[in-house]
Amino acid sequence: MLNTLATSLLLGTLSATTVNLDAVFDKVDPAVVTVKAATKESQEAPELFELRVGVSMGAGVLLHGEGFIVTAAHVVEGATGVAVVFRDGTQVEASILSLSRSEDIALLKVAQVPKGVQPANLGDSEQLKVGQVVFAIGTPLGLGH
Repeated sequence: MLNTLATSLLLGTLSATTVNLDAVFDKVDPAVVTVKAATKESQEAPELFELRVGVSMGAGVLLHGEGFIVTAAHVVEGATGVAVVFRDGTQVEASILSLSRSEDIALLKVAQVPKGVQPANLGDSEQLKVGQVVFAIGTPLGLGH
């Protein structure tokens, strides 16, 4: 299933001569989220106790109206807590349902999707051919929309 999710993130099959980047972005952007993951790491030494707290960030895409979100595994692996921030600024706790290190993909679930947010309409990766244009749209470093 994760293999299918990874390849299905290729957002449609568009000819290089007919690509309207604004239209592609406008269509998918509402489903793009920022993923924040909190981590804790402690180290004990005979004379020292050290606790490190960190936050990693990445992008995700809402795949289904029931709250299923796909993101990169390296963003959430080892997290003690995960939150998803939607375009309107709504922040919701998320749980990690599945994670594949080898494919660097994770499936998250939020309990509630903000009203009016629609999942991305993804292309069919089985129909892609070498040389076709594909897009990856995200929120690098939490820069938002």
